[in-house]
Amino acid sequence: MGKPTVVNRVHFHLLLATVVIGLSACGSKPTLRSSDIRPLHYSTGKSGLARVEGLRQALDASPNEAVRVLAIHGMITREARYSAELQGKLAERLGLDEGTDSGQVELARDYEFVPTYGQQPFDGVSKLPTSQLRRTTWTTRAADGRPVDRLVVYEMLWSPLRDQVKETFVGCFERGEIGKNDACRAFSKSEPNADRRLPVNRALKEAVTLGGFADATLVLGPIGDVIRDDLTLALCVIGSDFLAPEVDALTKSARVRCNLAQAARAYPTPGAAGSKLEQAKFLALTHSLGSFLFMDSQDAFVAAQGDANKTAQKQDAVTCNKDPQWCDETRQAELLFAMTDRATVFMSANQVALLSLARLSPAACRTPSGGRCPNPYLRARGGGLEPWSEPWGMSRMTVFVALNDSNDLLGFELPPFLADVGGNRFVNVSVRNPAFTVPGVFKDPSGAHTHQAQNPAVIQAIVEGFEIPK
Repeated sequence: MGKPTVVNRVHFHLLLATVVIGLSACGSKPTLRSSDIRPLHYSTGKSGLARVEGLRQALDASPNEAVRVLAIHGMITREARYSAELQGKLAERLGLDEGTDSGQVELARDYEFVPTYGQQPFDGVSKLPTSQLRRTTWTTRAADGRPVDRLVVYEMLWSPLRDQVKETFVGCFERGEIGKNDACRAFSKSEPNADRRLPVNRALKEAVTLGGFADATLVLGPIGDVIRDDLTLALCVIGSDFLAPEVDALTKSARVRCNLAQAARAYPTPGAAGSKLEQAKFLALTHSLGSFLFMDSQDAFVAAQGDANKTAQKQDAVTCNKDPQWCDETRQAELLFAMTDRATVFMSANQVALLSLARLSPAACRTPSGGRCPNPYLRARGGGLEPWSEPWGMSRMTVFVALNDSNDLLGFELPPFLADVGGNRFVNVSVRNPAFTVPGVFKDPSGAHTHQAQNPAVIQAIVEGFEIPK
């Protein structure tokens, strides 16, 4: 054998580097380590949390009724069946077979709205589509061989409204596509910038700014309240399936707005339906911005009950006889809180900490003399601090599990201040999603953000749960 040449040595090192990079791209820890699990401190109350229960424990605790799961996507996602791979991996570990698929069902809002900017309405500019829900069942075999639903996954697609509003008011004009199709209707004859954007810059702007950050802006703004209402409708369908499984609530929700209070009327007492939902096994799988939406919605259920209690204390309190719709809304909020309060929410790549910055408020304005606040913006807020009490006087038992890859640019740790705000239980968990990696230098942030279904540790955590280290 001859002496290796310089070219051969270069080829060898290139091959070695390729192998190392390839192995690092595929590698991920199959299980969680104890050091990966870091619960928040719960300074406002006792958590009593020794273990996070997964899908298997929920199934064991509900032998005669299906466990129901809601999947909520985050920014950028716009395709139906975005959770199909994750569902398949979870079902495979549980030994379940795929059953029925409802297809995409549009959720009836029973109202229209007009986008405005200030006092200027833009009626007819956007199509304003509704969110969609898809129900997939996963089954096991009964003794007689017939399939029995054990896991029912509801996949919510809230992107249609988001994308239409985003494109109409930003994207179409930015790309010079105004008036070229139905999705890009013209406001006027204004001309866009004709300069050609370089390919990499164009791709980055589409993916990061318009594709991602614009989504968070919409959710934080008033239009986000429509999306939150759509999420309430999706939860209403799930609650209705728990309360009246013989009625196809999903099909009905395409014709008329879902009303969980009506489904509860079949129960002998008002408390019976609430007890049923408290005992029902419900979990949520959220990704990215979807985690923030879920938290917001649950906060709204609690706030609605608080507002109802304040109203009921007044002499001119609204009664169910005078306003049945108000009564139904309040009752539905109570029932949805009952269903979600004992839920476990597995949040992948959540952005709660980042988006919560928009919720911080300078409620008090203190001056050295104790006089009038000199900041007119803060004066408009009313100023002053109310005495702290646990939110709306309610203990809250939801377990939020944040599954985060440290190399994900769009995922954040749940911040400690959340434990000072409410009674929910919060757990940060470190995961290492498989993605292209240059060891010690770089990891593809897109893979770190989206490859949860390819991570055995994530699948194991969601299915089997895990102990909280002492």
